[in-house]
This record gives sequence, C-alpha cells and structure tokens, in this order.
Amino acid sequence: MLRSRASSGVSIRGVVDRDIKDESYYSHTDSFISKIGKENIKTDYLCFQSFESNMATDKKNEGINI
Repeated sequence: MLRSRASSGVSIRGVVDRDIKDESYYSHTDSFISKIGKENIKTDYLCFQSFESNMATDKKNEGINI
C-alpha cells in the first residue's frame, strides 16, 4: 500500500525510535524503513550522539574520565 501511494505522488515520511546504539526498539522498523526509503526517515539517534558528545565534553572540562 505504501508503494502504491508513493507512486501516485503522495510523499511518505516517517519518524522512528532508535536507542543509543542506533538499534530499533521494534521488530519491523527496518522493514518499514526499507519500504519507504531511508532518505524519508528521521530518527532520534542523532540526538543521542549529540548528548553523548556534550556529556563527554562536560566531563572532560570537569576533569572526570568516562
């Protein structure tokens, strides 16, 4: 059904949950992504990367090893 909608000119986009290891919480997420195309998906994984980077910088500035 998604492919038929896309071929008729409908834009299909999605947002999916990812964990800090860039893995999905749900079993069919990767199948869903492959159906509509990775370029049409946003995830929260980049937020995790940014958070980790900021935490590492903060701890380094405080002299704490992580």
